[in-house]
Amino acid sequence: MARDRLADNEAKDFVIRIIGPKNGDPPQYSLPTTDQLAMLVVGDFSCEEFERDIIVQKQTGDLDQISALHPAFMALQYPLLFPYVERGWQTGILYTGATQLAQNAHAKVDARACVDENRLKYIVDHQADIRMESIQGIYDAISRGSQEGSEVEISEAIFEPGQRPGDRNDIIVRVFNIKLEELLHDIRCGKPFGPCNAVLHTIEFQKRGLPHAHIILWTSRDTSDPTSTMIGKYVSAELPDPRNDPLGYALVAEHMIHGPCGKNNPRCPCMKNNKCSKHFPKPYQPTTTVNSIGFAVYKRPENNLFVCKGGLQMDNRWVVPYNMFLLTKYQAHINVEWCNKTTFIKYLFKYVTKGADCSKAYLQRVKRGQQAPYDDETQTINEIKEYLDCRYICEQDACWRMFGYDIHRHYPAVERMPVHLPNENFITFSARAKMNKLVSIEFLKRTRLTQWFVCNELFPEARALTYPEFPLKWIWDQRDRRWTKRKQQHVGDENTFFEKIWHHLADDIIYQYRDMIGDPNYVLPDSVARDYLLDELSTLFSQSGRNIADFNLPPKTHAEYPVQNNQLVEEELSYPSDPLIDMNNPTAFLNEDQRNAFYKIVHRVQQNEPSFFLYQDMGELVKHIYGIEQ
Repeated sequence: MARDRLADNEAKDFVIRIIGPKNGDPPQYSLPTTDQLAMLVVGDFSCEEFERDIIVQKQTGDLDQISALHPAFMALQYPLLFPYVERGWQTGILYTGATQLAQNAHAKVDARACVDENRLKYIVDHQADIRMESIQGIYDAISRGSQEGSEVEISEAIFEPGQRPGDRNDIIVRVFNIKLEELLHDIRCGKPFGPCNAVLHTIEFQKRGLPHAHIILWTSRDTSDPTSTMIGKYVSAELPDPRNDPLGYALVAEHMIHGPCGKNNPRCPCMKNNKCSKHFPKPYQPTTTVNSIGFAVYKRPENNLFVCKGGLQMDNRWVVPYNMFLLTKYQAHINVEWCNKTTFIKYLFKYVTKGADCSKAYLQRVKRGQQAPYDDETQTINEIKEYLDCRYICEQDACWRMFGYDIHRHYPAVERMPVHLPNENFITFSARAKMNKLVSIEFLKRTRLTQWFVCNELFPEARALTYPEFPLKWIWDQRDRRWTKRKQQHVGDENTFFEKIWHHLADDIIYQYRDMIGDPNYVLPDSVARDYLLDELSTLFSQSGRNIADFNLPPKTHAEYPVQNNQLVEEELSYPSDPLIDMNNPTAFLNEDQRNAFYKIVHRVQQNEPSFFLYQDMGELVKHIYGIEQ
């Protein structure tokens, strides 16, 4: 039907052109620097604009409008991926297991849009159930007469011939998330920068073909008076001497050299107004200092060390600041900067709060070269209507969201303690609720702040704690909206307690392991089960803003242990080790005839003598002839 429709009607070909940023545009509007498939959503995902206009022509010729959440939408949109018109995801059907995502970039970004469309549709459909207003606002509404509520690993994982890493963005996203979690774990454990009080990060994509993270951390060490030695311990901006540290020199050369840019490469993405926006090359600097406005100026000695990149010799002036521990372990571009002035709050947080990627684009007709659109009223060119302000969704963004990975996270966990004037606390209510009843319910006026005042009146020991300190000794009961004292239950020795109960905690791990490899009788070694359990505990502690290293728990027995989710590996490892043949004595389990044949064959092989051996299987009456050639 689609082919016939194209044949009967003259097709009008259009292209979408993305416009580069102008002066004053935020960095989200930068041009893509790699070839990738992306979706442009006019405006953004919002409750006002989220539904797509999808028209389906039936075989009878009638037209029908369907939602992007229709179970047949993906099959109609991508018939080559769904040749049997399989029904896709459908609202109201419970999740029963994982399905393989089609390895097609169009389908991924379309599915990502469907996810957000479903989320916003829920918000629109449940407006009556999620009203929020302050109690004083409800009083004001009543006074107005209203009674009702208002309205590397990537390449190894590629199996299909001809594929490149960029063709498997689902793998790129999974590998990046694994490495990011490991990096955040190292930072929280204090490996690269020492103990830290807090860590904040956000994920971006920036149209460069790969995801990346912006991370801010606050160290426990007093950094109010930094010295060159203190900063140099964590951050370096010079090439290591290849004679003393060849690995470090190679990694800096590969990952931490900026550019080249400037007159040698005016098309470099960092170039703005014919200048490098990152201010490279930096001037030589004999030692690390902190300038008058509080920025660290890193040591960049003039020592004749350089690397060759793009046919140019690039010395310490082109090195992006790095931490050698992180660079050596992760072997990736990880830019590290020192900043400890409260006046730089905007500088610190602008990277983690600048929002999603955007683009300005316009449609251009390929045939007959139509000019800019005209305004019907003024009959003049309307330059405002010519451009569309769009949300830019790349394939990596789509995969990241559909896999359910965090786009933003902070450590430790933060509980917001509201501060408000009387009757200025917000409550949620149904649009069908009677406002007179709402303001008369004393329970709805209870907040953490008001109940803190109540506790201070009733309990003398509560008066010794300030409002922010109160959760240290008291727990907020959201159901009853009141503070209750914490129960003092201390485990004397975490290590001893763990040794007593770890077998019970690991029961489910052992069951899942057996189910994964398909062997219900497999015996998982205790040391491996303990290590898996410690990993699970580490993840749980991390999710609650704690670190497993803060507790007196035993260390892992193995630095590495069998990798899960690989059934072939697990089957090979599932054999008991005791009955296996000792490779130093391969004839121990052979009978006399087998042993004689073995020695004869081995002898001929070692002497490089050509021979033929006849093996006859009496059970199947099959003869095999084995030949040894020179």
